[in-house]
Amino acid sequence: MAETLKTKRRLKPRSLTATLGIGFVALSLVVLLLASSLQLYAYFLAEQAVVAGKQRLIAQDAANEVRSFIQDRFEELKAAVKFSDLSNPTPAVVERNLGKLLGLQPAFRQLIQLDVDGQVIARSSRRSQTAGSEAMDRFRAEALARTSQKEQYISPAYIDEITFEPLLVMAVPVQDIFGDYQGSLIAEVNLKFMWDLVDRLKVGQTGVAYVVDRPGNLLAFGDITRVLAGENLSNLAEIAEFVKREDVFSEFEEEGTSVSTGINGTRVVAAYVPLGTPDWAVVTELPVIEAYTDVIQNFAISGMIILIIAVLAGISGVYLARSLAAPLHSLTETVTRITGGETQLQAKVEGPTEVAQLAEAFNKMTSQLQILLNSLEEQVQERTAELSLSMEVGQRASVIRNLEELLPTITEFIREQFDLYYVHVYFVDDVGENLVIKAGTGTVGQELLARRHMLPVGPGSIVGQVAASGQSIVVSDTEQSEIHKPNPLLPDTRSELAVPLTVEGRVIGVLDMQSDQANTFTEKNLTVFEAMGIQLAISIDSAQQWAASQNAQQRAEEALKRLTRETWSENLTTRRENPAYAYDLAIVSSLPPGTENGGVSVPVTVQNQSIGELSVKTGDGRSLSEDEQALMNAVAQQLAQKAETLRLFEQTQQRATREQIARQITDKIRASGDIESALKTAAVELSKALGAARAVVDLQVRQPSGEPDQSQSVDAKAANERTSSAQDTLSY
Repeated sequence: MAETLKTKRRLKPRSLTATLGIGFVALSLVVLLLASSLQLYAYFLAEQAVVAGKQRLIAQDAANEVRSFIQDRFEELKAAVKFSDLSNPTPAVVERNLGKLLGLQPAFRQLIQLDVDGQVIARSSRRSQTAGSEAMDRFRAEALARTSQKEQYISPAYIDEITFEPLLVMAVPVQDIFGDYQGSLIAEVNLKFMWDLVDRLKVGQTGVAYVVDRPGNLLAFGDITRVLAGENLSNLAEIAEFVKREDVFSEFEEEGTSVSTGINGTRVVAAYVPLGTPDWAVVTELPVIEAYTDVIQNFAISGMIILIIAVLAGISGVYLARSLAAPLHSLTETVTRITGGETQLQAKVEGPTEVAQLAEAFNKMTSQLQILLNSLEEQVQERTAELSLSMEVGQRASVIRNLEELLPTITEFIREQFDLYYVHVYFVDDVGENLVIKAGTGTVGQELLARRHMLPVGPGSIVGQVAASGQSIVVSDTEQSEIHKPNPLLPDTRSELAVPLTVEGRVIGVLDMQSDQANTFTEKNLTVFEAMGIQLAISIDSAQQWAASQNAQQRAEEALKRLTRETWSENLTTRRENPAYAYDLAIVSSLPPGTENGGVSVPVTVQNQSIGELSVKTGDGRSLSEDEQALMNAVAQQLAQKAETLRLFEQTQQRATREQIARQITDKIRASGDIESALKTAAVELSKALGAARAVVDLQVRQPSGEPDQSQSVDAKAANERTSSAQDTLSY
């Protein structure tokens, strides 16, 4: 009986008000959830693309830093070959030049030059000549095979068995002035210098960057102990993908990003960029929470909106359920169609007041959702467009090496691309106290540059505060800002953004942008302009380093030219005969100094310094053809090369002769049985060696007053008269 009562009570139909109210609330929630889900999903996809783009950009920048480290080492080896005349070496000269290169670049641990047959000409090392050479010898054959084809070579990374540091071997071909292969210059490079480079890379607030080789071994990371332990990361998704790839290099668009487990065991958004040469990859990881902060916040806001609307829908359903079923049916049909994708559809306002109010409320809700969806789409489009423009600015800046050209070009390009009122760049001076304007757009910029306009670092101006703190400052509306100070030259400024230009954690300047429209710069688009500032700072630093390297190269060339000129001047001055000869189709004759050669002349140059000339005078006075002139130039080059080689050989012979004479005299002195014999021997032998008529050796100890106490002297002339062997002079 009790069971029957429970069943009847359970099957008792609900009232129309309750049924319609429950149904309306449920339907409203379904519509809200579907529409919001689609909207949020679209927003998530768009934001995911933005996050992926940022991560790829960061990975690409990090890869460029590492790639530059390797390329710079190759350029240093090539420069050593070019400017040290390693193509026609003597062991002593090569060893001295290798030692200089080793001192200039701490990343080189060992240098070896090989001849065409692979034999060692000279070796220079920071360690003993035998320590650490086994690894280089292991790669020697492969390096020779590549450099003999006039290609540069780089080996896989390996760990030193003693220091546990990661190393690799690099090699470049050595060629003569005709481009013929003359040997190889091989260097062992210590990758610990790349550790500091990778450790300085900025990946968001808490992200990390590291470098792996093709097998997945960790080469550079902030935690050096993991690198020294030889940790293999091929178990990570991004590294596994890189290890499995057959191609060693991919374009920027092909580089992937994904959410996976990172190097520290946390969930991250990871991206990698293959370097190509060497066969490594640079990986950047950003924690998922940090990467998707904006997405999480928008999801929370959308959830609150859905909850509020659901509550309102429930309250409205109680009243609307009392109306007739027909208008409810019409409304339900409208909801169903909207759920099917007709988001622009509006419900008919008809029937009882409650139904009409529900229809109006529903129409407002769908309109708000549509507005919100359109707003999110516009935000995504704006963010994507701004990011694209920022990347374009970075690409434009990266190809300009001249700083004087870079700054005005980029400031004007930024103004045009973002349709701004004014853009200028300040640099921090050498003492770090003032900001000096370096570039500005329009007539205002030219006037400020002419004044050499300066601002102090610190409080007092927006750019001064940015330079002092290293943090960007956004002024969305200058009329509502307390820190913005109007500039009489820029009266129409309504929005301003100052971004620090930072290199390796040091603020080198400030990029200041101004707009004549309020809210042009906001916290929402700040990250885009900060990323652009990072790219511009990197380009400025690269331009400064390039200018410094050009100046250093020029000074080195001038010094080498001056040394060559002085050396040859001294060499020609010490010669007894004038080194000038003429051939008149019959005999070769010596020319007196100052003789005019006449005819067609080409200079004989060593290290870009003229040491003479080669002249030809035709019998009929005709001009030489291009082939004949090319032949003269080739002969002059070969003559210069041979003359320089013979000069170096003569220097070596003279040094060897001096050392031999000194050794002979020393041996005879050592054979003396007492001091007097030693003094006599020294005086006699020195007189003979120098061809001098008199030589005196005087030993004496002087008192503090300057008077001699005891002395022992030998006159070589007197000694020769008493020595029968004095007539047996040596010939040198």
